[in-house]
Amino acid sequence: MTEKELFEKVMEALGNPTRREILALLARKDLAFAQIMKELGITNSGLLFFHLRVLQKSFLIKKENKSEGPYRSSFSLTDFGKAITAQLEQIRAMIIPVCSQEKQ
Repeated sequence: MTEKELFEKVMEALGNPTRREILALLARKDLAFAQIMKELGITNSGLLFFHLRVLQKSFLIKKENKSEGPYRSSFSLTDFGKAITAQLEQIRAMIIPVCSQEKQ
């Protein structure tokens, strides 16, 4: 995959609010598929699978198999995903004052 192709995949992934919510959830802790469904209130497992696949293909998240615990696998941010999520949080923090100024 070229740099341009990866950039386009990442921008496509970040363009969806549900996928940004998934990244925010995984920034706090690793979660299993069922936990993500519950946290987001998604009832369509196929839709969630689609969103997770887009994030995986963009190298933002990874799926890890677990040998113990109630879930067989969990999703977590990659190092790249952690860096991108941190940048998104910085952007969000910069937007807050702009919105406050608009209200004045």
